[in-house]
Parts: sequence; C-alpha cells; structure tokens
Amino acid sequence: MQIEQTYTEPSARAMGVREAKAHLDDLHEGRLSLTERQRLVTDLLTEGRWDGQVQAVAEALGSGHFAAITLDAVHNDLMSGFEAVEATWKGVSATVPLSDFRPHNVSVLGGQGVLPKVLEKESYKEVEVKDELRTPLTAEKYGAIASFSLEAHMNAEIANLREYGSEFGKAAPLTINEKVFNQLIMTNANIWDGVALFHEGSHANDPSGGSSVSLNATNMKAAIAKFGQQTGLAGQKIKLRPRFLICGPSLELDAEELLGSASYIAAQMPTAAVDFRGQMNAIGRRMAATPVVSEWITDDSWFLCSDPAIRPTIKVGLLDNREEPEIWMEPQNTGAWFLNDATRVKARIAFDAEVVDYRTIVRGSAS
Repeated sequence: MQIEQTYTEPSARAMGVREAKAHLDDLHEGRLSLTERQRLVTDLLTEGRWDGQVQAVAEALGSGHFAAITLDAVHNDLMSGFEAVEATWKGVSATVPLSDFRPHNVSVLGGQGVLPKVLEKESYKEVEVKDELRTPLTAEKYGAIASFSLEAHMNAEIANLREYGSEFGKAAPLTINEKVFNQLIMTNANIWDGVALFHEGSHANDPSGGSSVSLNATNMKAAIAKFGQQTGLAGQKIKLRPRFLICGPSLELDAEELLGSASYIAAQMPTAAVDFRGQMNAIGRRMAATPVVSEWITDDSWFLCSDPAIRPTIKVGLLDNREEPEIWMEPQNTGAWFLNDATRVKARIAFDAEVVDYRTIVRGSAS
C-alpha cells in the first residue's frame, strides 16, 4: 500500500541536483500530494508551456517545490551548454580519477625497449622497467555564483533564470581547455624535471628552435622525425608516433588541407595553380593524424602530439571522476533570499592537469 504525505518544504539548505531529482521522484511516484493548482503549474512547467513570471510560479508551487523543478530545468540547460562547447582537451589528455583534494602521485613508465634473448634452458633475465614520479595532481575548485534578484523575479520570465545554467555549462569545458592548452602547452613553462616543456637540448622536442616555422610538409617531416628519435629513461629506443596536430584557428584550414589532401609538392601547400595529380600525400596517408584546434592558441604555433591512450603527454585529474560541472540553487526564504532578496545559483568543477611526459609532444613552430 502506497502511503501519501502532504507536501512540505525541503530542508532549508542549498539544494543540489541530486536532492532536486529525489524531490521530483517523490512527486512523480505519488509520495507527495499537491493541490490542484500546484499540479496544473507543475504539468505546464514539465511540458514547457508556462510563460508566467517567476514569482507567480513560486507562489503557486511553494518555494521548495519551485526550487526543485527550476533546478532540474537549470541542470538540463547546464548539460546542454556543457555539450555545446567542444572539450578539445580530451583529444590530447588522459584522465585520472581523484578521490579527494590531497595530492595524487602520477608515475610514467620509461619504456621497455628490446627484449633480451633467452637461450635454451637459460633463465630469463630480470629487467628493470624504470618509472618516474611526476608532479602530483591536486584537485582545485573552479566555480562561480550568479544572483537572481527579487526585481528580476518580479519582472523576468523563468527562461532568464535558466540561462545561468547554460552559461555555467559552457564555461566548464572552456576552463579545462584553458588549463591544458594555454597554461601547460603555450606558456612553455618548466615541468617536473625543471626544464621547459619544449627544449631542443634536454628534451629534443623543439626542431623549430623556438622560432616561427610555417606549417607545411617539409617542416612537418622534421617534427615527425623527432618522435622517432626519442628514447626511454634508460636510453633505449621507443616507438612513438604523432596522432594529433594541434593548432589555433588561424591554421585550422591549413592543417585540414595538409592532412586531408590527396597530394602535395615538396614544402608547398596545395593551390589551384599547381597540378598535384599522381603525387601522393604521404603525411595524410601514413600519419592518420587528426587536427585539434584550440581557441587558446592565438598565433601560428603548431604542435604534434601522440595518442594519450598509448602514451599520454598530459593527465587531467577529475574529482570523483566528474567531467560535468555540478550546480546548486539556494531555496527561497533562506540565505541570500532572506538577507538580500536574491536567489543564488552556484556551479563548480574540481580538477587538475599536469604534463607527465615531454617525449610525446613536439613543437613544430613557436610564434
């Protein structure tokens, strides 16, 4: 037998998406009973046909139920905004789950190299697969609060409140993109070994020598060669191949054409004035590389990077393994609503990102 209970306000605290979902589940399963007017407004909101003012909706439903329904809608907009922005960091990074805000050590294998020969009845030799600890990943919080005033409640439509969710959702992948491409790759700061990420001497991953070099077949060839020359921690040969061509919007079409065209001549890019028939583009055919275009690369710099699933360059640690942002809304008659006549919406993500291996990324050009 199902027991119904009269609708009561949720506890007077900030309501998160999980609490809101549980509240709505109680309503859907009949564990909460609403008045006929509340049920009508709820149905109209669910169907997306209510265009009344926020204050009128809150009064019709009661502030607690209004907060649950509104937060559910805001969360949907949050996810729509989150999915609308390309998380370009995922193409060149591996992810690591972080269980808390303490430092989490990250180690990288140095590579085995050639296996020793084993003669008949001879014991196998024990080898040492070297690894090194890198800069630990420590989750840091990123977020913001948006305040929706009483005046906005009285004058604006519900859609205006839900726009906060969409904007917060778009900001989450942009934040991780900025960390990976701007703070880690573009700044060329010193990494865990005390040397700049791109260094032709110690790291042997900057054939451009820190100068501006055009994106073309000849310079791409020099960058690819650097991958084949990289060695493991014990000096052994390792097999590395570039998987991604990273660039900014100014080189997006050049990258697509260089990798995707059927042919090319020497260092030239394909043009209508040159006949390329019968001249195979070995770069596009053999590399099978994919362009990764970052809005944080504002010049003509370009980079080659290996597949993070095979050997990662950057690791991104996600708190509770959550890539999506979290969102809360403060119930009415509490907190800022009580003190300042405003409803506050809060969004948060928590992550860290660090370079773990320099051998897997080559700077083709610096501008």
